[in-house]
Amino acid sequence: MPVFKRKIQFRYRIVIVGLSMILILFFVSPSPTQDEIIVFVGVPDVTMTMSPPLKSKPLESVSPVKLSPSNSSQSLCVISKKGDKYYYKSRENKELIKSRSGWFITFTRADGFPGYVRFFNPDPQLELVNGASYDYVEVLITLLSSITYWGNMSTTHPDLWTGTRW
Repeated sequence: MPVFKRKIQFRYRIVIVGLSMILILFFVSPSPTQDEIIVFVGVPDVTMTMSPPLKSKPLESVSPVKLSPSNSSQSLCVISKKGDKYYYKSRENKELIKSRSGWFITFTRADGFPGYVRFFNPDPQLELVNGASYDYVEVLITLLSSITYWGNMSTTHPDLWTGTRW
């Protein structure tokens, strides 16, 4: 058999084996998002950043800032659920721990990173800034600084409220 035909047959076998492996993996292993559901989407309306005073810069008064629609859409808070675990889809898909206390549900990161997302049953409303009603807060803490977002839930899934005493 000429060398040229053997090279073609070898490449043909590699292609067949590669395609077979892809098909086996596609049909045998579950898709990574097969059982993933989005349980919460929060749209922030107001943000506030706080940092400690520096020697060169004294403490300034901090006030909430209304977000523009484009900044708001870039800062969405999204939580998903796969099986029995929750994930912070909008923040590096980190695993979250869900806890309930009274009317509130709080999600904290499972890896101990400081910060949280807290919201409550949409029936009551919390008056915060300029008479606006917000039903969730997201607090991100880095070193000694924090960024806080207040906003409204745009999407919730019934699984989020399961087992909660309202």
